[in-house]
Amino acid sequence: MQHRTGMTWPFPDAAGHGRSDGGSEPSYHVEFDGAELFGDDTDAGAVVVDLFEGYLERVA
Repeated sequence: MQHRTGMTWPFPDAAGHGRSDGGSEPSYHVEFDGAELFGDDTDAGAVVVDLFEGYLERVA
């Protein structure tokens, strides 16, 4: 994980259905190595995605 944003945003699963009961969550900028996602035969150095906290699982 790169870092957690300091702001919270409406949870998109609820907002996408026109609901306002989903609450707000922080998002995280997560960087994946291109070779991890696409194998060694890739030009992608890295892929960065913004993910809401509710979509992530804690790993030990």
